[in-house]
Amino acid sequence: MSKLCTNVEPASTSKARAEMHESFVSDALAAAEAIDAGAAVYAGDEVHAYLIKRASGSPVEPPRPVPKG
Repeated sequence: MSKLCTNVEPASTSKARAEMHESFVSDALAAAEAIDAGAAVYAGDEVHAYLIKRASGSPVEPPRPVPKG
């Protein structure tokens, strides 16, 4: 096999990547619409700290939504 052929990804990989991207964008748009409609939002640093503590097995209360306004 020549070197030219080693960098060509199969069409199935390219298609899968495009489908994943389309799904990501669709999910992001749906989340933005949910937030605009009043869904709860959380501070990223609080969610991160919560997940780290929870993963370590420490008892922890979930983060509270950020007040809107």
